[in-house]
Parts: sequence; structure tokens; C-alpha cells
Amino acid sequence: MTPTAIALADLLELLARMLHARGYQHDMFPAQWTALRYFSKAKRDLCTASELARFQGMANGPVSRTVRTLLQQALL
Repeated sequence: MTPTAIALADLLELLARMLHARGYQHDMFPAQWTALRYFSKAKRDLCTASELARFQGMANGPVSRTVRTLLQQALL
């Protein structure tokens, strides 16, 4: 890789770490923030746990638990 590509990769890694750390603010996990952002922007017919799982490339089980928690907290 070129020096520019290495520097860019380092910056992206730093940004990802900072965003991940911010995801733990307000007593929420990063996955919950991701779900809230997804549902706020997705078309209505794509606002399901299954579609969120497909969007994230994850299994339905963990995503369903995240959605259930958000529903219990009246955030969705």
C-alpha cells in the first residue's frame, strides 16, 4: 500500500473506534444506535427486524433482541 493509503486506513480505524465508543453513551449499545438510525431512514416497508438483520448482514436472533429491547424502552 502507498503511504497515503496507509494514512487513510489509520484515520478510518481511528474514526471507527471513536464512533464505536460514542455508541455506548446514554446507556445504549452501538447495535441499538444502529437500529434506531436504520429505522429512522428506512422506507416503511423495510422497517422490520428481518430487514435490519439483512441490512447489517447479521442473524435474525440478535437483531430481534435489539429491536425488542428498544420497543420495551419505548424508543421504537
